[in-house]
Amino acid sequence: MNRNQLKRELRDYALVVFKNDDLFFFSTQRGIAPLVELCDMNNGGNELFLADKVIGKAAALLCAHCGVKVLYANVISEAALAVLQQYGIDAEYEIKVPFIKNREGNDKCPMEKLAHDVSDPGEMLLRAQNFLKSLNN
Repeated sequence: MNRNQLKRELRDYALVVFKNDDLFFFSTQRGIAPLVELCDMNNGGNELFLADKVIGKAAALLCAHCGVKVLYANVISEAALAVLQQYGIDAEYEIKVPFIKNREGNDKCPMEKLAHDVSDPGEMLLRAQNFLKSLNN
């Protein structure tokens, strides 16, 4: 699996994940929910190759939690890059930004705010799960 393959697959999806050169998981859904689902499916046991349109700190922590080895992102935050480096995840990106903005573009993304003081991938997963549950209530 190489980055060019990841980039090609990302054209059709918001998130695409390969395991052992086979398509393992994909989603057209935006936001953190697909990464939370991926963590439920693959809890760090295998080395995954992941491409996502946007990676912030929360997403980077979830990538570390579920065993991502190589990552490609269209947009990545500075805090996400630091997390990926800390966990030895090889990352390539198109655009680096100070932080990920919300969908309206007028503030930080809610997940960036939620991840601000988190350094543990397991804690981030719990926070993301609780955040998603609160949206469904």
